[in-house]
Parts: sequence; C-alpha cells; structure tokens
Amino acid sequence: MVTILVVEDNLEIQEMLTELFELEGYTTIAASDGLRGLQLAQQHHPDLIITDTNMPLMHGYDMLALVKQDARLAGIPVIVIGGETDREFIEKGRRLGLSVYWQKPFSPAEFLSEVQAQLNRGQSGRL
Repeated sequence: MVTILVVEDNLEIQEMLTELFELEGYTTIAASDGLRGLQLAQQHHPDLIITDTNMPLMHGYDMLALVKQDARLAGIPVIVIGGETDREFIEKGRRLGLSVYWQKPFSPAEFLSEVQAQLNRGQSGRL
C-alpha cells in the first residue's frame, strides 16, 4: 500500500490533498507543522512526502534537509508546495534535495499527475 505524508498548515489544503489521494486509493498521513511531519516520516517511512514551505515550528525546507540527512528517509521523493516564485528560493530547495517545487495555487488534477510520476520514480528507485 502506498503511503503519502502531507505536511500542510492550511487545513483546507491539507484536507483537499488527503481526500484527493484517498480517492486514488493511497493511504495518507497528515501533519500541520514541520516538526510533527518529520516525526511522522520517521515513524511511518512514507512513499512520498508533500510539504508546505512556511509552517509553524519548522519550515518545510528545514524538514526537507533533516529528511535528506536521515539515511532511512533520504530516498523518499519530496514535493514542496508554496507560494514563493523567487528562483533563488526554489534553487535552495533543489540543493536541499527536493524532487519538485509546486507553486500554489494549483490544479488538483495536474498535481495528482505529478504525485503519480514521483511515486513511480520513487518505486523504481527502491527496487
């Protein structure tokens, strides 16, 4: 069973994403801040992590850096979502190891296609 961790402090977006993924048959785990997201990633080892950038307790990029430093989690694809458009900000995320930066607002259907592509890449990397 494929598990997706959604780390998003905006509860509307968090609920929309978890419902979208559950309709596709994925198991979802959700957190409203980066610290709890990191804890859940360590406990559940999801197949994909989706994290917002600006959140309470721990910024999404800080969580990303800690995920990529953990040998047990480093291979998990991470999609970062946020409202930032600054190229340097996005490039910083790439240096930290994000798989894709997805700008808000976004089309759920297009985002789901990206999620499926990342899951396929992640699964082939784990074989």
